[in-house]
Amino acid sequence: MSAGLLLIRAPLDGVRRWAQRGLVAARLTPLGSWVGVQAAEDTSRAADPYAEALPALAARPVGSRLRPAIGFFDTGDHGVVTVHAPGWQTEHRWLFWSVETGPTQPAHLATARITDLVAAVGVSGPARAGDIRSAVGADAATPRAWLLGVHDALGLPGASLLRTGGAGSGPLVEPSPGTIRSFDAIVAEDRAHDAELEDRR
Repeated sequence: MSAGLLLIRAPLDGVRRWAQRGLVAARLTPLGSWVGVQAAEDTSRAADPYAEALPALAARPVGSRLRPAIGFFDTGDHGVVTVHAPGWQTEHRWLFWSVETGPTQPAHLATARITDLVAAVGVSGPARAGDIRSAVGADAATPRAWLLGVHDALGLPGASLLRTGGAGSGPLVEPSPGTIRSFDAIVAEDRAHDAELEDRR
């Protein structure tokens, strides 16, 4: 079963406004200085090819005022960690893991480094960085087990939400219908443009 938990270190009201401008109905769980964001449904409110909720949540940028943020996503085949480090010009970074290959990185995405993970959670010292490095490189039986190991090494809250895959009991935030209409219109326009270019070849 797939599961995802995006942790954003920002006030709940700011995270709620961010969720309303997204594609996914989200359950928000206050966790101290962090807010846990989980997809409340398996599908997003957008049309294909963005109809799956988990990839839509994992791929969504987090603005500088809401960073740092770090996500943990179990797709079934892979464990995926996403990192939005603090700062104005930081990239959305990714780390993939599978039982067969361990940590891997698709060429078209920015790689999440140990320094990015450290910056996102605000830890310091070589011992903590070493623990994180060990967790990232650890053998695990499943993607969920690997994600939980990395989550634990980072000292973050919300392990039970990630472990069970169930959404928390916090407020449910529905995406704005206007946001969905605008997004679908942009996607349709891009597809039409690509089709026109293909016809000209």
